[in-house]
Amino acid sequence: MERPRERKIGGKTAEEWRDLGYHEKDPEKRVRYYSFALQIDPRNIRAWFQHGLALQKLGRLKEAATSFGKVLETDPGHTGAWFALGQAQKDQGRFEDAVGTFDRLLGIEPGHAEALYSKGLALLSLRQPDPALGTFERLLGIDAGDANAWYAKGLALTQLGRPAEALEALDRPIVI
Repeated sequence: MERPRERKIGGKTAEEWRDLGYHEKDPEKRVRYYSFALQIDPRNIRAWFQHGLALQKLGRLKEAATSFGKVLETDPGHTGAWFALGQAQKDQGRFEDAVGTFDRLLGIEPGHAEALYSKGLALLSLRQPDPALGTFERLLGIDAGDANAWYAKGLALTQLGRPAEALEALDRPIVI
Protein backbone atom coordinates (compact mmCIF):
# COMPACT_ATOMS: atom_id res chain seq x y z
CA MET A 1 0.00 0.00 0.00
CA GLU A 2 1.26 3.46 -0.91
CA ARG A 3 2.08 5.78 1.96
CA PRO A 4 0.79 9.40 1.77
CA ARG A 5 4.32 10.76 1.27
CA GLU A 6 4.71 8.63 -1.85
CA ARG A 7 1.30 9.35 -3.41
CA LYS A 8 0.92 12.26 -5.79
CA ILE A 9 -1.72 14.30 -7.54
CA GLY A 10 -0.58 16.35 -10.51
CA GLY A 11 2.98 15.26 -9.83
CA LYS A 12 2.99 16.76 -6.30
CA THR A 13 2.96 15.16 -2.86
CA ALA A 14 0.63 16.18 -0.03
CA GLU A 15 3.42 18.23 1.52
CA GLU A 16 4.11 20.02 -1.76
CA TRP A 17 0.41 20.88 -2.18
CA ARG A 18 0.21 22.04 1.42
CA ASP A 19 3.28 24.25 0.96
CA LEU A 20 1.82 25.71 -2.25
CA GLY A 21 -1.38 26.50 -0.37
CA TYR A 22 0.49 28.09 2.47
CA HIS A 23 2.32 30.50 0.15
CA GLU A 24 -0.65 31.22 -2.14
CA LYS A 25 -2.43 34.57 -1.68
CA ASP A 26 -5.65 33.71 -3.52
CA PRO A 27 -7.95 31.97 -0.99
CA GLU A 28 -9.79 30.01 -3.73
CA LYS A 29 -6.50 28.53 -4.90
CA ARG A 30 -5.47 27.91 -1.29
CA VAL A 31 -8.63 25.83 -0.75
CA ARG A 32 -7.93 23.86 -3.92
CA TYR A 33 -4.29 23.18 -3.00
CA TYR A 34 -5.18 22.08 0.53
CA SER A 35 -7.94 19.89 -0.90
CA PHE A 36 -5.36 18.11 -3.05
CA ALA A 37 -3.11 17.65 -0.02
CA LEU A 38 -6.03 16.19 1.93
CA GLN A 39 -6.99 13.83 -0.90
CA ILE A 40 -3.51 12.38 -0.63
CA ASP A 41 -3.24 12.48 3.16
CA PRO A 42 -6.58 12.94 4.94
CA ARG A 43 -4.83 12.79 8.34
CA ASN A 44 -2.71 15.90 7.73
CA ILE A 45 -3.93 18.20 10.51
CA ARG A 46 -1.84 21.16 9.33
CA ALA A 47 -3.52 20.95 5.92
CA TRP A 48 -6.96 20.63 7.59
CA PHE A 49 -6.28 23.71 9.72
CA GLN A 50 -5.03 25.83 6.82
CA HIS A 51 -7.90 24.54 4.66
CA GLY A 52 -10.32 25.75 7.33
CA LEU A 53 -8.68 29.17 7.54
CA ALA A 54 -8.89 29.60 3.76
CA LEU A 55 -12.56 28.57 3.75
CA GLN A 56 -13.22 30.96 6.63
CA LYS A 57 -11.65 33.81 4.68
CA LEU A 58 -14.02 33.02 1.80
CA GLY A 59 -17.01 33.11 4.16
CA ARG A 60 -17.63 29.38 3.78
CA LEU A 61 -18.05 29.07 7.52
CA LYS A 62 -19.85 25.72 7.75
CA GLU A 63 -17.14 24.05 5.67
CA ALA A 64 -14.46 25.83 7.69
CA ALA A 65 -16.00 24.52 10.91
CA THR A 66 -15.90 21.00 9.48
CA SER A 67 -12.19 21.39 8.70
CA PHE A 68 -11.45 22.65 12.22
CA GLY A 69 -13.44 19.71 13.59
CA LYS A 70 -11.15 17.34 11.66
CA VAL A 71 -8.14 18.95 13.34
CA LEU A 72 -9.72 18.58 16.77
CA GLU A 73 -10.59 14.90 16.19
CA THR A 74 -6.87 14.22 15.90
CA ASP A 75 -5.50 16.91 18.22
CA PRO A 76 -8.03 18.02 20.86
CA GLY A 77 -5.43 20.37 22.34
CA HIS A 78 -5.02 22.44 19.14
CA THR A 79 -5.83 25.90 20.48
CA GLY A 80 -5.72 27.51 17.04
CA ALA A 81 -8.43 25.16 15.78
CA TRP A 82 -10.59 25.75 18.87
CA PHE A 83 -10.32 29.52 18.40
CA ALA A 84 -11.01 29.40 14.66
CA LEU A 85 -13.98 27.07 15.21
CA GLY A 86 -15.42 29.45 17.82
CA GLN A 87 -14.98 32.39 15.45
CA ALA A 88 -16.71 30.49 12.63
CA GLN A 89 -19.59 29.62 14.95
CA LYS A 90 -19.85 33.22 16.16
CA ASP A 91 -19.80 34.52 12.58
CA GLN A 92 -22.63 32.11 11.72
CA GLY A 93 -24.70 33.51 14.58
CA ARG A 94 -24.31 30.29 16.58
CA PHE A 95 -23.45 32.20 19.74
CA GLU A 96 -24.21 29.45 22.27
CA ASP A 97 -22.00 27.02 20.37
CA ALA A 98 -19.28 29.66 20.15
CA VAL A 99 -19.38 30.27 23.92
CA GLY A 100 -19.01 26.54 24.52
CA THR A 101 -16.12 26.32 22.07
CA PHE A 102 -14.33 29.28 23.63
CA ASP A 103 -14.85 27.67 27.05
CA ARG A 104 -13.16 24.49 25.75
CA LEU A 105 -10.23 26.58 24.54
CA LEU A 106 -10.04 28.49 27.83
CA GLY A 107 -9.93 25.15 29.63
CA ILE A 108 -6.73 24.43 27.72
CA GLU A 109 -5.29 27.95 27.79
CA PRO A 110 -7.03 30.05 30.48
CA GLY A 111 -5.27 33.28 29.53
CA HIS A 112 -6.10 33.20 25.80
CA ALA A 113 -7.00 36.88 25.38
CA GLU A 114 -8.65 36.59 21.98
CA ALA A 115 -10.87 33.75 23.19
CA LEU A 116 -11.92 35.76 26.24
CA TYR A 117 -12.78 38.77 24.08
CA SER A 118 -14.69 36.71 21.51
CA LYS A 119 -16.52 34.77 24.21
CA GLY A 120 -17.59 38.05 25.81
CA LEU A 121 -18.89 39.37 22.48
CA ALA A 122 -20.84 36.15 21.92
CA LEU A 123 -22.36 36.49 25.39
CA LEU A 124 -23.38 40.08 24.59
CA SER A 125 -25.03 38.82 21.40
CA LEU A 126 -26.97 36.35 23.56
CA ARG A 127 -28.07 39.28 25.78
CA GLN A 128 -26.11 37.83 28.71
CA PRO A 129 -24.33 40.97 29.95
CA ASP A 130 -23.50 39.65 33.45
CA PRO A 131 -21.27 36.79 32.30
CA ALA A 132 -19.96 38.97 29.46
CA LEU A 133 -18.91 41.61 31.98
CA GLY A 134 -17.11 38.96 34.03
CA THR A 135 -15.33 37.75 30.91
CA PHE A 136 -14.17 41.25 29.98
CA GLU A 137 -13.01 41.90 33.54
CA ARG A 138 -11.03 38.67 33.42
CA LEU A 139 -9.45 39.86 30.17
CA LEU A 140 -8.62 43.24 31.72
CA GLY A 141 -6.95 41.36 34.58
CA ILE A 142 -4.58 39.95 31.97
CA ASP A 143 -4.09 43.22 30.06
CA ALA A 144 -5.42 46.36 31.74
CA GLY A 145 -4.45 48.41 28.70
CA ASP A 146 -6.60 46.48 26.20
CA ALA A 147 -8.74 49.24 24.65
CA ASN A 148 -11.09 46.74 22.98
CA ALA A 149 -11.76 45.05 26.31
CA TRP A 150 -12.57 48.41 27.92
CA TYR A 151 -14.93 49.23 25.07
CA ALA A 152 -16.63 45.83 25.33
CA LYS A 153 -16.90 46.22 29.10
CA GLY A 154 -18.68 49.52 28.43
CA LEU A 155 -21.11 47.72 26.13
CA ALA A 156 -21.82 45.10 28.79
CA LEU A 157 -22.40 47.79 31.42
CA THR A 158 -24.73 49.58 29.01
CA GLN A 159 -26.76 46.37 28.55
CA LEU A 160 -26.89 46.09 32.35
CA GLY A 161 -28.36 49.60 32.59
CA ARG A 162 -25.32 51.08 34.35
CA PRO A 163 -24.60 54.13 32.16
CA ALA A 164 -22.25 55.99 34.50
CA GLU A 165 -19.96 52.95 34.83
CA ALA A 166 -20.29 52.30 31.09
CA LEU A 167 -19.14 55.83 30.29
CA GLU A 168 -16.17 55.42 32.65
CA ALA A 169 -15.18 52.16 30.93
CA LEU A 170 -15.61 53.69 27.46
CA ASP A 171 -13.46 56.68 28.47
CA ARG A 172 -10.76 54.49 30.01
CA PRO A 173 -8.83 53.71 26.79
CA ILE A 174 -8.47 57.44 26.18
CA VAL A 175 -6.81 57.83 29.60
CA ILE A 176 -4.54 54.81 29.11
